[in-house]
Amino acid sequence: MNIKQAAQKSGISERNIRYYEQAGLITPARNPENDYRQYTEENMRTLKLIRILRSVDMPVEDIRDVLQGKTALSDAALAQKQRLQDRMQTLKAAADFCGELNETCCSADALDVDACLTRMEVPAQAGWFTGWVQDYTKVATALAKEQFSFTPDSEVRTPQQVSAALFAYAEQQNLDIVITHESMTPRFTLNGAEYTARVVYTPVMRVPTAHISCQMVGASDTDAAVPAPRRSLQRGLHKALPGILLLLVVGVLLGTQGMLNSADGWILLGSFAAVVIAKSVYDFYWLYNHNDKR
Repeated sequence: MNIKQAAQKSGISERNIRYYEQAGLITPARNPENDYRQYTEENMRTLKLIRILRSVDMPVEDIRDVLQGKTALSDAALAQKQRLQDRMQTLKAAADFCGELNETCCSADALDVDACLTRMEVPAQAGWFTGWVQDYTKVATALAKEQFSFTPDSEVRTPQQVSAALFAYAEQQNLDIVITHESMTPRFTLNGAEYTARVVYTPVMRVPTAHISCQMVGASDTDAAVPAPRRSLQRGLHKALPGILLLLVVGVLLGTQGMLNSADGWILLGSFAAVVIAKSVYDFYWLYNHNDKR
């Protein structure tokens, strides 16, 4: 059966099936006549097992070890049970904290914020705070894996030069790379994950400078265990964080000089904020966006 039929029978989307193939969880045969994937009943059983284990948020790496016989299913299940129990404690701490806020029956202005922050900093009761930081780490790791760019040391005007730049980057980062399609918009794999790339020219001191922007094909699944609303919020925060921190530094500097006591100071700060926002939008729609939306 083909991938569409496999998706219908297994209940897993075609995109996720391709991702599981890239992650080494399943390896379907190829039709020698057209090189299309052919899924067997054994492949179907493997996909359904993957679906079961992913439904309990077991990491892809653990599932791969189970399928390859490196880890017993019982051991992987026990490890995942512990992770879920830790997450339950985090959620319980957050729920208890919300309950206490409800029971105080006070307004936001009357809340003892120092006492609340002190509670969050106590390790035994820091479930919500610790969980937020841990989730942010997962989100930042996933984003760094999904999309990145670098400036090659040499010019990249031909497909061969682009490939050479990718090989050099992989060697510097100690990554395993395989070029699967050589062109000015190549396809390649890094440590088994599939990527596409393109060359983008941006002005640096009015001199066009080449960058190679890389985008993972499909999702990394690194932050799949993070709740969707929090994941979306933290992804947005991560992208805006450098600009926010820079804006705060400028605000502090202007404040120490007394410039925020005048309208001119606020205009200057607002202008700087507009530049930061414009740069963030530019980076997203030009440097990292691979849908040619500009």
